[in-house]
Amino acid sequence: MSRWLRTIVVSCISSAATAASAAVAGAQSLRLADSLIQRGAIQQAESLYYAAARAHPHDPQARLALGRYLESRGATRIAVTLVEEAVQFGLAPSAAGPILAPMYDELEQYPQLLSLPAGTLSPAERDRARWLAAHPSRTLASDSSVLMSYAPRSSSPLGSVTLRVNGRPVVLAIRSSGNGISVSEAVSTSVKLRRFPASAARSAVAAADSIGLSRVTLTNFPVTVESPPAGVDGSVSLEFLARFTPTFDPAADRMLLRIGATSLRSTNGTRLAIMKSAGELEMARAGGWVPLRLPQVSSMLKERRWTLDLRHGQIVVE
Repeated sequence: MSRWLRTIVVSCISSAATAASAAVAGAQSLRLADSLIQRGAIQQAESLYYAAARAHPHDPQARLALGRYLESRGATRIAVTLVEEAVQFGLAPSAAGPILAPMYDELEQYPQLLSLPAGTLSPAERDRARWLAAHPSRTLASDSSVLMSYAPRSSSPLGSVTLRVNGRPVVLAIRSSGNGISVSEAVSTSVKLRRFPASAARSAVAAADSIGLSRVTLTNFPVTVESPPAGVDGSVSLEFLARFTPTFDPAADRMLLRIGATSLRSTNGTRLAIMKSAGELEMARAGGWVPLRLPQVSSMLKERRWTLDLRHGQIVVE
């Protein structure tokens, strides 16, 4: 082998070894970040996620890890972009589909939802997405903020609210998991929800022509049909209510809803980090996280005025 060829081979081997070493270091950094998150060390973990994405800008796993972290802290729009970039850099679309689907659904990006690989959605979910893409939802409100009644002392851990589904008042338990509104079969039938497929006698996939919260109305909105907790007509997730940056006032049995982007910098109170984990909203506590539905947490939230600011990954307890 000539000296020139030997130099080329050695250089290629060295470059490959360096790349492999960097990949191993990147994977170790992401595992450390995941471990820190589990222990509630948010700032350190966030720094590692960002550092990995900057050090390896074309690494799909670094992009994916940062995107999933930001989605868990409420920054869904940025998270979508990062996961889409991860696909461009080599992440399998079939692996990205289940991650992107709930985010597209939350952002009401139904054409993008329909573009996901076959099998990501059920046939009924795909039919509903087509209908919602053709009938976009709108938020109708005459004011920048509205008040509505809220029952903190109901049997549900986080209380309950009364919403209007297709004009009919329904009592919904507030839940800390999932994203959206679910109603009972009886409610679904009485308010004539759109079912997908329409011929099914029972279906978990549906859409309402309107959802009313006090003087706010959402048109053409997805809902699910399922068995609700006893004593209520269904349930509504905190993540759904978070679009209004709500302030819960248990003493007054009221909830303040804000329409559009709102800054809470002037709000006084203790700011506590929250994140979504396996679809459940959890709050940072010493050494880890606890679900908001946990009795010692929900009891505190039923006694204090507090604001859910999911856009910034926090609740503010006054």
